[in-house]
Amino acid sequence: MDIYEAVPPKTSWWSRNWRWFVPLLLLSNVAILGFVLMIFKSSGAYKVTIETIKTSPIVQEELGTPIEESIYIIGSIETNSDTGQAGLFFGVRGPKDSATVRSSVIKSNGIWELTFLELEIKSTKEKIDLLLNEQ
Repeated sequence: MDIYEAVPPKTSWWSRNWRWFVPLLLLSNVAILGFVLMIFKSSGAYKVTIETIKTSPIVQEELGTPIEESIYIIGSIETNSDTGQAGLFFGVRGPKDSATVRSSVIKSNGIWELTFLELEIKSTKEKIDLLLNEQ
């Protein structure tokens, strides 16, 4: 018997460890996504937007009640002490229909205020400017 035959061939790190590395990578991505969504949903900009949506008579008429927001949010939030700005895009739904919300929010002196709030009804593609129609 030759000494070289007794040594098993060396395998790569990936072939030895992929079984635990892939699930860990997926779990890490889910955790990061959850953390980012939590930050968005706990922001003042999101809270002002969703509060206005849920209390709007126009939205209640179009979608019905209760109004539920989607899990996912797209957008950006920038803050610097007492000032900031945010642009948000997310879905809402009610018993009658669902819609997409687009908002622009500005923070001044620590207070978030909506500057743009639009609801696009899914079934009719109608766009409703909620700030214009609520006044």
